Amino acid sequence: MRSIGIEHEGWADEGGTWYTEAMYRSSAKLVRYLADEYDIPLDREHIVGHDEVSADKPTSAGTEHYDPGPYWDWAHYMELVGAPLDDERGEGEAVTISPRFATNQPPVSECPDGACQDLPAQPANFLHLRTEPRDDAPLLSNPAVHPDGAPGTTRIEDWSAKAATGRRYAVAERRDDWLAIWFDGKRAWLRDPGGESTAPAEDADLVEPRRDGIPTYGMAGPSPREYPEGIDAREIEPLPYVIPAGQVYVAGDDVRATDYHVGYDGIEDPNNHTVVEGAEQYVRISYNHRWVYVKRSDITPLA
Repeated sequence: MRSIGIEHEGWADEGGTWYTEAMYRSSAKLVRYLADEYDIPLDREHIVGHDEVSADKPTSAGTEHYDPGPYWDWAHYMELVGAPLDDERGEGEAVTISPRFATNQPPVSECPDGACQDLPAQPANFLHLRTEPRDDAPLLSNPAVHPDGAPGTTRIEDWSAKAATGRRYAVAERRDDWLAIWFDGKRAWLRDPGGESTAPAEDADLVEPRRDGIPTYGMAGPSPREYPEGIDAREIEPLPYVIPAGQVYVAGDDVRATDYHVGYDGIEDPNNHTVVEGAEQYVRISYNHRWVYVKRSDITPLA
């Protein structure tokens, strides 16, 4: 309800071939124009991939899109947009994921028809996240992607253990060459010797839950009682992700509860559209590979 979508030609598993310099430049030019026209900030909070948008209801969690995929060069793209990413090395309370694209070539696989195979090694825009600070530790899992509790995988569509370039997360712990970030309600470990794969996010706004297990949402919607008579209310249900007490997350914009209702009785009527606004204030949170919403009343800012 608050976005402009831009579709790019190509296949995510062949991104290194499809995503040409001409595509990057024409896309960045369009984004610069739209950002100026509609007063949209030029940063990675507001310029996101389809793969960073959460499902709007719990039954759809885990089935979201994964394009533009691991081979989209976010750092190069943001430079063309005119908003280069944080690139200084060092430590901070929050970090920007910032691997060197050309040399960052983690394993990626795909499983057409159930037969899995590794994709050719090529530059990628993400870092794998593990359950413990060691190379042989299992990849982080997510209950929506792996309801059986199995570890995460290297499959291209499996976003449960991927931290993408430009995304910001709060630091949970550092141990030797490893860094733990708060991600998906867990400590998620990534290899970061000398801070080579991250940059300090010194201006990040950090928040923590007011109690244990606060809910997250896929949209910031009004409550059913706030809909006018004659308009079917959309039920806002929590996603299957919660934020435990003691964890810290990077917050984005404050958003007022809003729903854009399109009336449709067999014929599209441009005059039958209604914006429904509620009283609840939400905040976007960089929670896992995707952004989610939490109620402002459920969190408190950190100094």
